[in-house]
Amino acid sequence: MSNNKIILKNIYDIYLSIKDKNIDKLISYIEELIKNKNNKYKYLNELLNPEVYKFVKIPNPMPVASSSFQLYNSIKVEPNSDGCFALIINPFFLYNNNINGITDGNINDDTIFNLNNNKVKWGDIKDISDPTHKYEYWYSFEYMSTCLFNNDSSWDGERWEVTWDTINFNQNIPPIYNQYRLVSACIKVKYIGNIYDASGVIGGSIILESNNKLFPKYNYIRYDNNDKPYYSGANSYTDDTEKYSFFKNIKSAYYHQENSCLDGLKMVYFPTDNSCEQFYHLFDMNDFVYDWNMLDGKSCFFGKNYNDKLKFYVYAMNGTVDTKYKIDLYLNFECLPNAEYLHYIPINTELDNITNKEKKEMINILQQKPIMKFDDNINYDSNNTWENDIRKIIG
Repeated sequence: MSNNKIILKNIYDIYLSIKDKNIDKLISYIEELIKNKNNKYKYLNELLNPEVYKFVKIPNPMPVASSSFQLYNSIKVEPNSDGCFALIINPFFLYNNNINGITDGNINDDTIFNLNNNKVKWGDIKDISDPTHKYEYWYSFEYMSTCLFNNDSSWDGERWEVTWDTINFNQNIPPIYNQYRLVSACIKVKYIGNIYDASGVIGGSIILESNNKLFPKYNYIRYDNNDKPYYSGANSYTDDTEKYSFFKNIKSAYYHQENSCLDGLKMVYFPTDNSCEQFYHLFDMNDFVYDWNMLDGKSCFFGKNYNDKLKFYVYAMNGTVDTKYKIDLYLNFECLPNAEYLHYIPINTELDNITNKEKKEMINILQQKPIMKFDDNINYDSNNTWENDIRKIIG
């Protein structure tokens, strides 16, 4: 039964209970009507406070048997000598950790190098002279990432010749799930240095664009003058990062805010369109393309099976060298388990439902203030809104 039909039935039941002068039934029907109204504010609070509300799901017109979990990670960063740093990350991404072929940066004979789903073990080729350079630019991942970080020593937010480094936020899980979608997410930035040394601002922008780029840390195969293969590490990117290297570009974003470093920062994810409600297959080796530009030596990874329409951009300005920051990332995913794990993973059906109109209404409320101070935890009290509605009805 749709949410609208449930509400209409409740209203009709209330009418009958009034007509029959049955106070007990009247009270129970009103409580049921309030519960249905609460659902949309429950969803709004889950979007606003992902760090508090775990194991959440997207309200669905048709119940979905799924599982949910929270993925949390934290890093500490420092600015450069100008007191600057910047970080950009896409929260709507989850990959199969079987992709990771390098452990702790160490390559051994069993390490697999790949290209276009072709695989070779390092031990099978490392001692072979190969004039054809067959395996040139084949690669092996230490980790996959959607995150870039910049505290280049000569960068002040006004230069484009900057190298960005990838950071591992552990956006990966074992292949116990087939599909996933992001329900809610937030990034929180907090100053953790001596308050007497605190200076500068923390800023944040929500970037609404899509380029499908990924930023893994990996090793790739090259050949020496004797046609012997060797591997070279890479975790830095310069291609297409110019727009992120100018603070003036970031500050012109529609969603932007700057706070004192002591106030910290919190940015909240919101669905940009209906594609954010789709389930995506867990990202794996079949889902990306490696592009090596021979002319300028730049490499790029592109992929599918993730949503790339919203990114968090965090930066600091005018801080001191000793200023330190802690960055927390909270990601709440709803997943469909692999069939072989159904006996081990608890799944349930979310019974709370709201209409598409109500869902859009809640997202619009969130979009009015998706960036705030670190400690701003906004909760909407749906009971108060119900009381206000009653007062409007009775004049």
